[in-house]
Amino acid sequence: MVRWQIFPEVPGLLLNALLPLQQENIAQHIGWGNLAQRFDIILVSLYVMAGVGGLGHWLLRWIYPQGVLDTLERIVFSFAIGISAWSLITLFLGLMGFLSRPLFMGILLLFIFVESGRASRKRTLPNKKSDQTKKEILHNETSLSSWLSRLCLGVMGFFFLWMFLGALLPSTDFDVREYHLQGPKEFYQNGAVSFLPHNVYTSFPFLTEMLTLSAMVVRGDWYLGALAGKGLLVCFAPLTALALFCAGRRWFSETAGWLAALIFMTTPWIHRISIIAYAEGGVTFFLFATLFAMMIALEKTNFANIKQRKRQLLFVGMMAGSAMACKYPAALTVVIPLFSVVSVAGLLSEKEMKKRFSVTLQSLCFMGAGLLIAMGPWLIKNTIETKNPVYPLVYSLVGGDHWDAAMDAKWKKAHSPTHHRLTGNRGMIFWMEDLTARSDWLSPLLYAFAPLAFLVMKRKRMIGLLWLYVFFLFFAWWGLTHRLDRFWVPMIPVAALLAGAGMTWSKHIVWKSVAGTCCAVVIFFNAGFNVSALCGNNSYLYDFSYLKDRETSPSFKLLNSSLQGKEARVLCVGEAEVFNTEFPVVYNTVFDDSIFQQWTARDGKDQANKDIPMKEATAIRERFRKEKITHVFINWEEILRYRTSYGYTNYVTPARFTLLQQM
Repeated sequence: MVRWQIFPEVPGLLLNALLPLQQENIAQHIGWGNLAQRFDIILVSLYVMAGVGGLGHWLLRWIYPQGVLDTLERIVFSFAIGISAWSLITLFLGLMGFLSRPLFMGILLLFIFVESGRASRKRTLPNKKSDQTKKEILHNETSLSSWLSRLCLGVMGFFFLWMFLGALLPSTDFDVREYHLQGPKEFYQNGAVSFLPHNVYTSFPFLTEMLTLSAMVVRGDWYLGALAGKGLLVCFAPLTALALFCAGRRWFSETAGWLAALIFMTTPWIHRISIIAYAEGGVTFFLFATLFAMMIALEKTNFANIKQRKRQLLFVGMMAGSAMACKYPAALTVVIPLFSVVSVAGLLSEKEMKKRFSVTLQSLCFMGAGLLIAMGPWLIKNTIETKNPVYPLVYSLVGGDHWDAAMDAKWKKAHSPTHHRLTGNRGMIFWMEDLTARSDWLSPLLYAFAPLAFLVMKRKRMIGLLWLYVFFLFFAWWGLTHRLDRFWVPMIPVAALLAGAGMTWSKHIVWKSVAGTCCAVVIFFNAGFNVSALCGNNSYLYDFSYLKDRETSPSFKLLNSSLQGKEARVLCVGEAEVFNTEFPVVYNTVFDDSIFQQWTARDGKDQANKDIPMKEATAIRERFRKEKITHVFINWEEILRYRTSYGYTNYVTPARFTLLQQM
């Protein structure tokens, strides 16, 4: 199915979102009254977000110089630094075993009161800013009186409503139920953040997952807390849109800012990423926050005056570190280009070579300090737990515990590009077309209008650098990753800023009419597309209990009901998507050692040999008794899938379990 075939169905798709079709067998589970079931988790999300905002405002006053940002820009950076800091606070408290509901609620409440009280006092005190500072800030303040601003806010509000409702739904994605939510669930149930040797993914930097963990703690429930955590993660979308508006307004025009934010918020990919608890939403926000902060730091006054810029550069480094704390690939897409650009700027800032190196070195030191503040704790945690700061990466260079050469080879095979052909089947040209035109969840507005930014009469150098960054992000994704499409989503706000500027290249009435018509048609289509099942789970008005039951696999539903209230512990073989289990479970991901093989085989490491003998029956029974295993669950469908993709130990065969039953 292609877009033009979907377009006639858009009115029906929108109507179905508002008034879902009442199928006879599930009619009793659908209705607007079910929204009341969401109030609980919405309040948790709002409470945590309010505390994070208060924390961020407090930190920004200390870190960032006054008089540089206007109100909206300070809001963007306040939430950016607040989110980063709160994730680290959650990490520290979790590592110490202090996942206490009163403690978390108290810390958040403290920052809510501190900043709300300060805001109240500020309104009653005379403003002591200099006249010049007032003029600069007022010049950048936006007015909501224009028809464009009201229209854009209304449209973005409509898109965010469905985005938010979608985020509050139970998760259906494999990766989410394997580690994005399962990791925080295990930390919550264990009462501490600790190393999980059976789930390698939980050793990744977990900035966004720490937000989910904090929501679990505040709610006092891992399942509802996970949904509240998704309600936090969806906020990355409007925060990125606000940053786009601020950037567009600062460097191009207010109209360009509105259009950039509008294009971003109406892109189906943003809806899809926001309703799934992936880390890409956080990476997208922090990538653009880093870019925005760096562009501000490099503009206006002489770059060589490092004293004026040290706090800004420290903040830029913290934003880059926060991006990397969301996902390792941000080291390539954010940290490296950031340090490269600032290095070049430093080397061009002075005539004397000695001063050039001095300025560059100082700049990199301040940014490096910021990077270590935001990312350092994750590196230290991994170093202590595995002797590899970026576990499980670069094993061939630094080694480490809990990993070996065979596991590393398996990991690299699954997470590296298979080829680097320029043309032909899935060559570079194919992927470039996919990223710019063919992707199911792409907005045509992005790359239809972004090239027109070159026609804008001002900021030519900035436009060129932004395009250079877009190309760098594409080549980094194509050349160094395993080319999952969601990995290139963080480049969307950069393209959206260019598209917003490109739409304003001419003020002629004909161009405005053409651009406005194109924009309206695409946004109308995206509205229907986003709220449909084509873009993700769209059970917005369904009963929560029904949804939870529907999204739990039949096997786990059976085990959840039959083991309820019993002292049971299940060993899962081939199954790692265990978030919906309501009983104690032992499992491992496909990239970790097979726990079943470790416990039952005489050689627990050899995955290639299917003829490895099993241990004696008494030894196996004793190990199961020691581990309190009462049931063994095998997912043969997943095992077959793994064997045709990533690879799976040959030790696991039906004959093993026949033998196990006979013991």
